Amino acid sequence: MDTLLLIAKRRHSSNRQEKRTFLSMSRRQSALIAFLFGPKNIALLDGLVFNSNIRECEINMNFRLFDLCGLLSYCFVTDSVLQCYMHYLQSKTNIIYFVNPQLYNYMDTFDKRPTTPFDCNDWLNYQYIFWPFNLGNQHWVCVAFKTEPGSTIYYMDSMNDPNPVVAKQNMPTNISDIVSVLGKSVSPPVTWKNEVEVIIVPRQIRGNNDCGCCVNELARCFSADPEYFLQGNVDVNFDSISWRCGQATTLLKWLYHDVCN
Repeated sequence: MDTLLLIAKRRHSSNRQEKRTFLSMSRRQSALIAFLFGPKNIALLDGLVFNSNIRECEINMNFRLFDLCGLLSYCFVTDSVLQCYMHYLQSKTNIIYFVNPQLYNYMDTFDKRPTTPFDCNDWLNYQYIFWPFNLGNQHWVCVAFKTEPGSTIYYMDSMNDPNPVVAKQNMPTNISDIVSVLGKSVSPPVTWKNEVEVIIVPRQIRGNNDCGCCVNELARCFSADPEYFLQGNVDVNFDSISWRCGQATTLLKWLYHDVCN
């Protein structure tokens, strides 16, 4: 019960700030949203209110017009956007398991057992895993690895130093421990190499709050050819505006089953 009360208090506090931010963003972003929606869906803008849902996803979190506005601005990308985008990518593959982006924060705050709040036992049915982390609820990073026991875990951070040695030194020390908990969620347990390797990725512009859309883009790139990706071949060019608009369009078309123009 204490856990539920804490979650409720956090949501109530964050909702007040979200509403103020939303009212500001909705005015600035309405033209761009209208363009992405296309004329068939322009009427949806008339209902642009804080709790307006585009649809309720199977991922247990609503993707709201507020989340869309955040994606189409230089604000932090909300958890809902990453959840929805991982869900979209999951629908396109049968070899990669995209871990719920909320899992790390829940484990870090409430419970170290990943199966308690999330159904993640079926990851054994996949060849690869992609897992977004929100470190300190401030910065999105991710790991990717094979489900095969003894495989190497690869860490990616859009604020990484271009020098691989320095980037590895700056990496959080608990990544292997966190991932190992996922391996213990099945029987018999699966273990991976303790030493985590770093894949250098394009560095985001400081202050642009682009870490969330960077993780989405890395996930998209990984899903195209995971084996090639894990060899250090990250074929992405950093373009904040292109990524944000592209991801918004992708999600809208997927959520509306391609009715958007």
